[in-house]
Amino acid sequence: MTNTESGEEGKWKAWTDSNIVSYKYLLKNLSKNINVIERDPERNFIIQDPHSYNGQLGGYNTDLWANTEEVYVVNGFVNKADGNFEGPFLLKTIEETGITLGSYPANDNDVFQIKQAGCTAVLDVQAEYRSVDFQKS
Repeated sequence: MTNTESGEEGKWKAWTDSNIVSYKYLLKNLSKNINVIERDPERNFIIQDPHSYNGQLGGYNTDLWANTEEVYVVNGFVNKADGNFEGPFLLKTIEETGITLGSYPANDNDVFQIKQAGCTAVLDVQAEYRSVDFQKS
C-alpha cells in the first residue's frame, strides 16, 4: 500500500484514500451456488502508521485490540477480528401476543419497518453501535 496521497518528505500521513479500505463479507453456499453479500453499511479498516507498530494489536498498555478499525499491514496481511456477518433485517410477530422480534436495525429503513409492524416500543441492545435515530423515525 503506497500511501500516495501523502508521503511529504517520506513521512506517513493518516486518513488518506489509500489508508482506508472498505469491504463487505460474502457467504457462499457451494451446494446451491448462491452468494449472499453482507448488507450495508460497509465495514472499513484504517491502516496505521507502520512506524507505530509494536508487534501486536492488543498489546500491554495499548488501547488497540483485534476488533478495531485501526489495523497494521504486516508482511502483506491484515490481522483483524471482525464480529459477525450482518444479514438482512427480519421481523416476526408472535401470534396473538403483540410481540414482534427481529434482528437489530442498522438504518432508518429498518426502523420504518418496525413502525409499520405496529410496534410502540423497542428494546435494542445494539442501537448505540448502529447510529440509528429512533426519535427521527
